[in-house]
Amino acid sequence: MTIHVTRKDFEDRTAELLDSAQRRGETIIVTDAGKTVFELKTLEHAPPLPLTDEERRRGEESLARLRGSVLFYDRPFDPVGEEDWEVLK
Repeated sequence: MTIHVTRKDFEDRTAELLDSAQRRGETIIVTDAGKTVFELKTLEHAPPLPLTDEERRRGEESLARLRGSVLFYDRPFDPVGEEDWEVLK
């Protein structure tokens, strides 16, 4: 994932943005007057920071909302007949 920020926003939130990028392995692109001036990436061998309690909680809430929402199909790659498409009804 890539984070796009203005130079001013980067100056105001440097520590927060760097922590987030390291934690998630994100790239930060800093723009000035609409042009890219910096691209910051974490090193491949740098260990990611552990998730904060808040990040962990949000992730668990997202997964909880999705549980039970996925249907199981015996043959997911078989063609679907027109009568099976609810959008056509």
